[in-house]
Amino acid sequence: MIDAPTTVRQPSERDMELQEIVNERLESDSVVRELDIPLETEVLDGVVTVTGVARSRMTRERILYLVASTPGVKKVIDNLVTDPEIETEIARLVAADPSIRPRLFKVSSYMARVTLYGEVESEEERQAILTLARSVAGVRDILDYLTVSPTT
Repeated sequence: MIDAPTTVRQPSERDMELQEIVNERLESDSVVRELDIPLETEVLDGVVTVTGVARSRMTRERILYLVASTPGVKKVIDNLVTDPEIETEIARLVAADPSIRPRLFKVSSYMARVTLYGEVESEEERQAILTLARSVAGVRDILDYLTVSPTT
């Protein structure tokens, strides 16, 4: 059986105009502009999808408000992540994995660039932490300051 090709709907001219208005609104907001937040927007049938990294929950809420209150926007799909969410998720994954027991461990994220610090028992443990960190939505880059120092 041959499957029928799926059709991908393209934005209408009105959607493209709305996307331009939304982007201009975001770029003209002093907070969003000064924080230099990397954002992407897509519009289809008046539904705006916002993707990117916000530094805090408050910044995320501001971005969503700016988009939702733009005339012509019917709905907003929030694909934003915040640095604290990234940090929390990485820490949760590391803590939940019974094969990983770092002696010291710290994670920080700035604009989705994650920095990992700590001491681990083996190269395998280090690689497991890096793999978990890469699996978290929104992570753009990882700086690895994990050191291997086996217990004696």
